[in-house]
Amino acid sequence: MLSGFRLFNKFVYTGMSCMVFMVCLILFAVPSYGQLTDDDIIALKNQGEEEGWTFEITKNPATEYSLDELCGIIEPPDWREKGRFVTFEDKSDKDIPAAFDWRDLGGCTPVKNQGGCGSCWAFSTVGPLECNILIQDGIEVDLSEQFLVSCNYNGWDCEGGWFAHDYHQFRVDPCDSVGATLEEYFPYVAWDVACGCPYPKPYKIEDWAYVGPSYGMASVTDMKLAIMEYGPISVGVAANGAMQSYGGGIFNGCDEEYEINHAVVLVGWDDNQASDGIWIMRNSWGQWWGEDGYMRMPYGCSRIGYAANYVNYAGGVTFEADTLAAWVPFDVNFSAISGFEVIDWNWEYGDGDIGTGQNPTHTYEIAGTFDVTCLINTPDGVKSKTRYNYIMALADTIIAGADSCPCGYSAEVPIQVTNNVPVRYIKIPIEYGGECNLTVDSISTAGCRTEFFDNVSITHSDSYGKKMTVVLSNSLSGADPFLPIGTGDVLKVYFKINSGASYGESNCIIVDGYSSNMPLLSWPLLNWTPKTTDGSVAVLASRGDVDGSPGIFVSDLTFMVDYLFKGGTAPVPEENGDVNCDYEVNVADLIYLVDFLFKGGPAPDPCF
Repeated sequence: MLSGFRLFNKFVYTGMSCMVFMVCLILFAVPSYGQLTDDDIIALKNQGEEEGWTFEITKNPATEYSLDELCGIIEPPDWREKGRFVTFEDKSDKDIPAAFDWRDLGGCTPVKNQGGCGSCWAFSTVGPLECNILIQDGIEVDLSEQFLVSCNYNGWDCEGGWFAHDYHQFRVDPCDSVGATLEEYFPYVAWDVACGCPYPKPYKIEDWAYVGPSYGMASVTDMKLAIMEYGPISVGVAANGAMQSYGGGIFNGCDEEYEINHAVVLVGWDDNQASDGIWIMRNSWGQWWGEDGYMRMPYGCSRIGYAANYVNYAGGVTFEADTLAAWVPFDVNFSAISGFEVIDWNWEYGDGDIGTGQNPTHTYEIAGTFDVTCLINTPDGVKSKTRYNYIMALADTIIAGADSCPCGYSAEVPIQVTNNVPVRYIKIPIEYGGECNLTVDSISTAGCRTEFFDNVSITHSDSYGKKMTVVLSNSLSGADPFLPIGTGDVLKVYFKINSGASYGESNCIIVDGYSSNMPLLSWPLLNWTPKTTDGSVAVLASRGDVDGSPGIFVSDLTFMVDYLFKGGTAPVPEENGDVNCDYEVNVADLIYLVDFLFKGGPAPDPCF
């Protein structure tokens, strides 16, 4: 892959001409409430004359909306703690030109229009990736912003959001996939529509990072170097009415009173303009805003560059697989694309086999997690793309079972393991939070494949957070045998359903996988997470408790008499009235209740 600096030199010395793209402006049918009126425009022009503004004030597509509708960046409270920050001190000796513009190098896709939806964060996320694909692969693609608006887990929407590069790199979306989809699969509608699934995801990034130190603004030098190395970058800015009505020129209607409220893209700079230089800012308010959708903005104006960040897209070739994880043996169909002239396609599947062709099929027959590499021969040389830990061939599994019982009783949930090497150590994290108010009664290996294991213990327990970790191991001396290859229960966990749970409710039992130590040097280390299947506990009817209040009392007997002889309300569920478990609700159930309540008879049986 060519670095940004080498790409820059390549474009400069080959004299690559600027590509100009034109698209039709899409006008979104939303109310004009909050737009800038003619009087507002006049007032801004008067303010500009008084303050010496060096740009034109005009009505444009952005003035048809309120500023709140246009600006939607919401700063998460912990983004600095969770983010990765990169400075470019090691590259500060690079020659930085006085002026640089990715538009002049054919590296910018057409400007878009977000309409009256506060989705600037999604456009600022998608813009740099689209430009990188054009720069690296020579392909102009239109990626979907609507997908980010509708299909994120953060609650971001037309009311605002934050830079969403994680969904283009590693974060699984509601479609259980990762990456960027195309506009044609999920067109932009400028409002919060349902997600819908699935969508093809042909593009992903390698990583992304914020520019500069974790606190404070990135320096102008760092942002310039990031733009040269990684293409256009995403930034925040404090947008105001002057920016909204910008019609061209060097913007100097800076306003430090506004909070950071808008996300945009920086595509270049020019040190020869304004007193100290300007950024070339790409907006998402349509091509009829500003200078064909762009603005010239002085360094530091309105805090332009806040939370600056870049994406790292490894271009040349992009490929996808139709299956990422399955039980062996299974076939995977690969498909690849490239903007280069490809002489031939070659593949390394990670399991020792190789292949050819643009869209090959490969069969995985051994368990493991595999890196996949696609290599293409082009007139410009060999280019490749590797996806690490891309295919998971599953053979080892862990499955939690299901059970049900009434409140006050314990449900037995078996944990089943399939292992393909002898195992001497198993660690099982379990979560059991949910609506049934479960507590852990006990654990046991009785009747399980691990009944002979000496050490069975709960190494972590959080009754409040409803979590625990169970460890099973054979003797440390090695005298006991390993768990042989096979499938079957290794543990039984008994969960008690406490009061407060209701009939029909269920509770998920989440297992997070296990780790196994290598028993013999000849066996491969199991260094991937096995496929897991969660279990459940459900609440059964509590026989005899027919009046809806917990417990069996005289009121339940009165309720049954009213139901059987006076046309009263039926028990809910009706099974609760079947006290003697004969699958009927009749006088025999009344006799059973009388015997239990007044003569010391047996309690109603759960009828498991």
